[in-house]
Amino acid sequence: MHEATEKLLTILQYQLLPWWEHGGLDRLMVSAATQNEFEAQGLPPEIRVCAKPRKSQRVVLRGERVFGNVRTLVEAYPADAQDVCRHPILYCVIKGQADLHIADYVVHCPAGHFILMRPGVPQPDGSRPHLEPGNPHESCEILHTSLLPGSTAISSWVCTSVPGKHSGYGSCFIHQRDMVQQLHFFMNEMLHRPRHYRQTATYSLHNYLLMLEREITEGRLVPHPHVEHEPQSVLISRPMEFAQEYLKTHLRQSITSTKMAEMLFMSRNRFLRLFTEATGCSYNEYLTGLRLERAKELLAANMSVQGVSASVGITPAQLYRIFKAHLGASPSEFQEQCKTEAK
Repeated sequence: MHEATEKLLTILQYQLLPWWEHGGLDRLMVSAATQNEFEAQGLPPEIRVCAKPRKSQRVVLRGERVFGNVRTLVEAYPADAQDVCRHPILYCVIKGQADLHIADYVVHCPAGHFILMRPGVPQPDGSRPHLEPGNPHESCEILHTSLLPGSTAISSWVCTSVPGKHSGYGSCFIHQRDMVQQLHFFMNEMLHRPRHYRQTATYSLHNYLLMLEREITEGRLVPHPHVEHEPQSVLISRPMEFAQEYLKTHLRQSITSTKMAEMLFMSRNRFLRLFTEATGCSYNEYLTGLRLERAKELLAANMSVQGVSASVGITPAQLYRIFKAHLGASPSEFQEQCKTEAK
């Protein structure tokens, strides 16, 4: 099992699921536009809140749209390291105490608690550690779960804060439709239903966590190729670099250009144009080149043609056509040539 998914499985089994099963809504808060509104929802006894007025003026963001022709970030407060999203993000503090600057207040949130960040409310932009002066812990970690508008994928990653440094790791993209529906229902219930009607939300998030555990244990959850990387907002600023690395490490899978575009939250046409500009060839040409080079390595190592084709994500017939078109020889003939040259 990949190190990133193994760590996520440990977090699920020993933290998220026990916390939710033995607390549920009592551990969950929803961000609000003011401190008074936030405190009015009734907070867990471990939670402390203090005022922290913003220093900067609002900056309206007019950047490029992403997948589904939707702009995810609409405003920013640069001096406060805050931005305003159009989509909800679920935070769960899994280590230490996170000091989260939301709107004009700070929530001092210890491990074991959840905060659903409401769209339209300023929240941390991930550029600074979530540690305020007086925090009793040397570090904190937060699991983020986000269902972006215009997308049919869930993005999940962990951020870690130590004094003077903030980074992320273990990013995963989840495309399982039932899981997307469960998370969407949970967020919708929490944001739009009175608290005494939210029991269905408890079951929805519990189902989502159980399904996530199943996807990991059965080997269907694909992590980002790097175990450690910069926060997702920085990652998506280099989408073509991500796409090339992802293709190199996931050749066994069927990776269409539509699926890759969705993973990067942009339209298929825009993705194909940017990919061609970055690589100098089309998406299919690039993917075929990767498969050809990997297949040559495996055939030279005396792997069977059937095994090679499975390893590069195509059928033996497709592999045959690629070798004939590019090398003028079948995979078997290429393998025999390698054996002859090795003698």
